[in-house]
Amino acid sequence: VWGIGASFFFIQYFPRIIPSIATVRLMQDFQVDALSLGGLSAFYLIAYISMQVPAGVLLDRFGVRRLLIVAVLAEAIGSLVFSTTETLHMAELARFLGGFGGAFAFVSAMKLAILWFPVRYFGVLAGATQALGMLGAAIGQGPMAFVLSVYSWGTGLLFFSVAFFLLALIVFFV
Repeated sequence: VWGIGASFFFIQYFPRIIPSIATVRLMQDFQVDALSLGGLSAFYLIAYISMQVPAGVLLDRFGVRRLLIVAVLAEAIGSLVFSTTETLHMAELARFLGGFGGAFAFVSAMKLAILWFPVRYFGVLAGATQALGMLGAAIGQGPMAFVLSVYSWGTGLLFFSVAFFLLALIVFFV
């Protein structure tokens, strides 16, 4: 069960890093300069940072399962909308939605670690979760760069949108 939460933390890094890999294409497609593209990237982080403490409060109040489903679906819908939009404002909204969902990833994995394992393993599970997230960021650069060399950035995000929808189903059934 902890692995499902940790998997969400791992894969949510892939769509998060798209702007750093597809900078030129995104600037061309949205007809923006580097400053505007930086703003687009920031929308994810603004939502992510803003929701860190509320995510913990909500998880404590309502439980992991329901909120993890909502969070994974938010990331899925954010990735889907971003992958198909042609306007900068809709892309910003999609990034914000993805950041909102992503904010629950690490906190959910930590909550699951506490609920499903003896407390003495919390340090190991916290470290493993963080390592998985950083692994997602590190290896995400290569595979995403490859996908973007063959397909559009939208196609790459569409793939991850499907992965998030599948993960939401897994959370629902497990």
